[in-house]
Amino acid sequence: MSDFSIYKSIEASRIGANTDISNAAAPVAQAHTHQGEWRIANVTAGITEEPIGSVKYRANLIGASITMSAAAVANATDYNVVNIFKRTGSGAAVTMATANLSNVAVTGFVTIPLTLVTNSANTQLAAGDMLSCNVSKTGNGVANNPVGSLSFVFEDT
Repeated sequence: MSDFSIYKSIEASRIGANTDISNAAAPVAQAHTHQGEWRIANVTAGITEEPIGSVKYRANLIGASITMSAAAVANATDYNVVNIFKRTGSGAAVTMATANLSNVAVTGFVTIPLTLVTNSANTQLAAGDMLSCNVSKTGNGVANNPVGSLSFVFEDT
């Protein structure tokens, strides 16, 4: 049991003593989210899978987004797909979130949400799991050469 799990259990018991709160564990978990940011360069090029970092504690990915440094016109022929993966041990990459930028007008410095996969097991991380990303390119990719910043929100479990 992690230190956070112990803390969460104690806080849930303490808060649960208040009869006005029906699910004490939910606000405790929601109160302990962590955000991280990673930059990816040249999102017009196809980027093979690259490591982002490892997870120190069990967590769920509850949100992800990308912000580009420059605008790009919506295009169904030349676009990018951004994928976020987890790797457990030496296992294969498991998709956690994706942003398909086909026909998406990108505005510089405006956040684009990634879509989390529907299988919740794929967004759960264990201590030591690795996060990685790739950018696949269709046609020529987006019409300029922006830098992307990936943002993540994790909820402790």
